[in-house]
Amino acid sequence: DDRGIASIDRAKRRYRAAELYLEAGNLPLAIEHFRFYAHNHPDPVALQLEAMHHMDLLYQHNDEPAKRRFWLRKIRDRVKGMDQTTERMRFLAAANARLYQVLAEDLLASERPKGLNTLEQDQYQLLLEEQAYPFEEQAIELHQANLSLGWKVGWDDAVNKSLIALQTLAPGRFARQEREVAYVDSAQ
Repeated sequence: DDRGIASIDRAKRRYRAAELYLEAGNLPLAIEHFRFYAHNHPDPVALQLEAMHHMDLLYQHNDEPAKRRFWLRKIRDRVKGMDQTTERMRFLAAANARLYQVLAEDLLASERPKGLNTLEQDQYQLLLEEQAYPFEEQAIELHQANLSLGWKVGWDDAVNKSLIALQTLAPGRFARQEREVAYVDSAQ
């Protein structure tokens, strides 16, 4: 069908236009074109994910964390549950999970208000931990999804990095040491 081919060509031209706007430093038009592509062209998946990744980077550059989180969730949701993924797709998902881990770590390491007594310091710490917890949970969820993909489609560097991150985030489950059990041959 010629209409289908024309539609694919228009989509590729829109993505290429976004890349050219980005190269030229015209960030508003790059955002407009990448956003349109990410919302309206689910195939090929890899190119849609790249458009979403560009949105993440552009909003990071523009210091718009809420919009950046929106696109990070879109990447996560697009990759989650897919049976067929490339190493690049798993990398984008893992980089997304690393972001949540960094957000939680930065929140816990943030500067404390001056002049707090011991009780207020403890309460402030608990408040920070409560706010960091959802970020840690999202990081764990994303790394577990990436680990699952590794078992389904093949182990690679991105999956290995997820395992290492899980050993830090959830050591009780992922950093347990194997026990050696002595074998005794009782037949002798």
